[in-house]
Amino acid sequence: MVGVKQDEASIQRTATLAQTALVALGVPKEVQHLPIAGAMYLEGMGAPDPTALWPTQDTGDECNDWLARQHSELSLAVTSALSLARLFGRQSDVEWQQEFDVAYLFFVKGCAQTAASIHLLTNEKCYSDAFVVLRSLHGRTNLLVLMALGPHLFDEWLKAPKEKRFLDGHVRDELANHGITTFPHFYEHASEIAHGQFLALTEAGYMESGLFPRSLAIENRVLVSAKLMFGIIGWVGLSVLRLCPRQGIGAELREHEALFRFLGEEILAANRVDHLSASIAEDRHWVPAGKNKMAIAHWFSPSEFHRQLGLFHRSSQPKRLGKQYQRRRGTPQDAA
Repeated sequence: MVGVKQDEASIQRTATLAQTALVALGVPKEVQHLPIAGAMYLEGMGAPDPTALWPTQDTGDECNDWLARQHSELSLAVTSALSLARLFGRQSDVEWQQEFDVAYLFFVKGCAQTAASIHLLTNEKCYSDAFVVLRSLHGRTNLLVLMALGPHLFDEWLKAPKEKRFLDGHVRDELANHGITTFPHFYEHASEIAHGQFLALTEAGYMESGLFPRSLAIENRVLVSAKLMFGIIGWVGLSVLRLCPRQGIGAELREHEALFRFLGEEILAANRVDHLSASIAEDRHWVPAGKNKMAIAHWFSPSEFHRQLGLFHRSSQPKRLGKQYQRRRGTPQDAA
């Protein structure tokens, strides 16, 4: 019984820390219970100390307070995406959504560990490794986005994950063919760091004095990038639920819609001043966009993704993925 009481006390402490952070972030009171429930779930499942996920934002040091806010904003994005898992656990009558349910629950579990890793690595000033973890998160996020358009791909990926069509670059290209981009320069930059390229390592603080130098700008960049990626995961999940809402979740779905409106307007806006270093690509990652024009970034658009999702799952003449991603003949669904 003592152990149970200690667990309950720990969970309550986490809830208090999370609520304090959410109030500081300006999260509307009527939807605070959603990320708080996510924070309590993480604590109950053995997450790192909650002070790493929801640090105090009023230390009196402006820079440290701002980074504490970024950590809390990342935790808010993570717990918002996690809170959707409860809705995906409800029975759906739509076959393709049942397929996606499994994919969402599968990827979100791993992403919870990824978020914890990014918090811990940045707190310990291991920025290069944090970027490598971010690269892994990006690849899984792109797979989830693709599987929302073609839910049959989750089962096919499980059976043959090394197929060429599931490689990161091919998945990004397929999404781009349908007007969906997920900050591709994040992946390019993190890949350069993962492969030990000098310029990118320098941008991650590798040439600073000492083994573990702290850089507020680099830490901010990692946290912002991670936050935006988790925002994509949440937007994708919410879009699927909005397209085919299942019975008994109407009120909860409306609460999540209100929460994600706040996230989109205040927390995940790519053009926030403190987001620009992450959301605008390095000039070597700019891509041609017409005569004498270069695109300095390709952001994720929740509204465009939702529009594309509707085209892929409409009842009449649905849009289709490229040939290599279409449902293969001989599957049980094809035979039926």
